[in-house]
Amino acid sequence: MGNYWHDFVLTFVPLFIVIDALGNLPFVISLSEGMSRPKRRRVIHVAIITATVVGLDSFFSGSSS
Repeated sequence: MGNYWHDFVLTFVPLFIVIDALGNLPFVISLSEGMSRPKRRRVIHVAIITATVVGLDSFFSGSSS
């Protein structure tokens, strides 16, 4: 089980660094400026779910060499 967490950290820490969520925040705010609050929340939730699914898919389908 320890190896699983080691692989998980080695996979997702670089992704968080590359994605730079705080650096992209101004873009999200400016692009969703005219949206209603519920619509803005929906867009953000869909983006988070999509990024999570893609990340987990990459993690579990990657090579184990």
